[in-house]
Amino acid sequence: MTMDGSDHMKVAHIGAGSYVFAPMVVNDLFAKARLDGIEMAFCDVNLGMARLMAGVAGKVAEGCGLRLRATATDDRVEAVRGAGYVITSVAAEGVRRWQVDHAICVEEGIPEILGECGALGGISYGLRNSALLLAICRDMEALCPDALLLNVSNPLTKVQTAVSRYTGIRTLGFCNAAQGGAEGNEIVAGYLGRNFRDVRVMTAGINHFSWVLEVCDAGGGGDLLPELAARVGERAGGGSPHAARYLGVYRRYGAFPGAPGHHEEFMAPADGAGSAGRNPFHGSAEERERRIGELRSIADGTVRHGDSEAFTKGSWEHPGLVIAALHKGETLGLPMVNVANRGCLPQLPEGAIVEVPAVVSGGAVRPSTGLRLPEAAAEASANQLEVAGLIAEAAAKGEAGPAHAAVDADDAIEPRKKGAAHRALDRMIEAHRDLMPQFI
Repeated sequence: MTMDGSDHMKVAHIGAGSYVFAPMVVNDLFAKARLDGIEMAFCDVNLGMARLMAGVAGKVAEGCGLRLRATATDDRVEAVRGAGYVITSVAAEGVRRWQVDHAICVEEGIPEILGECGALGGISYGLRNSALLLAICRDMEALCPDALLLNVSNPLTKVQTAVSRYTGIRTLGFCNAAQGGAEGNEIVAGYLGRNFRDVRVMTAGINHFSWVLEVCDAGGGGDLLPELAARVGERAGGGSPHAARYLGVYRRYGAFPGAPGHHEEFMAPADGAGSAGRNPFHGSAEERERRIGELRSIADGTVRHGDSEAFTKGSWEHPGLVIAALHKGETLGLPMVNVANRGCLPQLPEGAIVEVPAVVSGGAVRPSTGLRLPEAAAEASANQLEVAGLIAEAAAKGEAGPAHAAVDADDAIEPRKKGAAHRALDRMIEAHRDLMPQFI
């Protein structure tokens, strides 16, 4: 049943042209959860891709013996009208806009770590993608005010903060980067020399800056954190650069990072550090074309979706399974989900967006509560939540002042580079003004 008590349910997917996220949504809703008789609106600025995904969904549902009304549009107003759930996987000209920001950082002499969520690049991306999500939410407030927004768009914490603080739309954020694997925590399991199914790992914190709080034997054994520290130390001593960085974060913050590599986006780079010059978005142009070709073959019935890389190597996020569990009233465990902090992590500000384990049951999402971070990790996380709040304010009000305050506050931007960062931010706002019409 839907939240209004009717049997009909409409799911809108905005950004459905994503060859990474859209196939997983289709797979979860139909092949896994087997939702029957629903309506699904695929929306993308690339109408051809929206139509392709609608065709793929129709073929997958048909193969599962399910009824589906699938539509395609480039008009998000039509997409969200009457929806019970809205999935967003959006990034306006993601690669090109990242290249613009990267070039500005190089010209201003700012050591930008490769990434999309932290430091100055994350501030700029946060401004323009928060503006987009806020516009989507305004449409939802008018056309489906009771709908649940399930967002996988980055920079997740900044975007979720804007939606949570400046709209009336209920929202959940999805990113499973802390697992390091599609089905389980392959990073921790790899260091322990075990299969990810044999260990239970709990992470919590904020997205891309979460922390490993618990590692246990899945069969009910004891604490494996000491063994993890020992194994990482051995690898670091043996010359592994990854293990050395992993161990360095552990020693500095009192916990292993949940998403190694991403963590560095939120930490000040060492002198001379800089971006490798590669954009952080998924896949190459060649990979995209290959997967789109596979999707066309699925839509025309010449390839089974289960045999396609577009489905077997898709995203790790599962908003579709959450929709199904809520709709059916079933129970579903979530290793991590981004929610407003309501006692989940008491060391962090109430209402801030945090990433914690949760359970879907009885038609509601129930996040874990009372979790604690090491003090150094909590302090660093609180700093990034302050930055996220300032970016949300800037995007919502169309004012550059809070964004500049974020530059001053952000510990990931070195003090000696603050002046250059302010100059760069002004240039970025001007360069992306067409995506942020609220800025004056």
